[in-house]
Amino acid sequence: MKPSHAGTGNHSPEEGVFSGAFGNPANAERAVQILASSGKEAVIEPVERNGATLYRVLVEAASDEGEAYALRDLVAGYGFADARVII
Repeated sequence: MKPSHAGTGNHSPEEGVFSGAFGNPANAERAVQILASSGKEAVIEPVERNGATLYRVLVEAASDEGEAYALRDLVAGYGFADARVII
């Protein structure tokens, strides 16, 4: 499975907010839809871990570190309590 892109973006963010990882791609798609409803573009990035595929949901953050942490707090407020900034 290639990365799934919501909105107009066409790449996985190198800096942004990691929203969660899901074993079921349908759950990752639901997470993308929840984030899209808040106006945030998210992508799904499949990764292999211990012989299994996980689907990471990432939101691209602004270039400002403070804005990235504010975005993390917003994402956590949508139920993704383990959201964290990746730089």
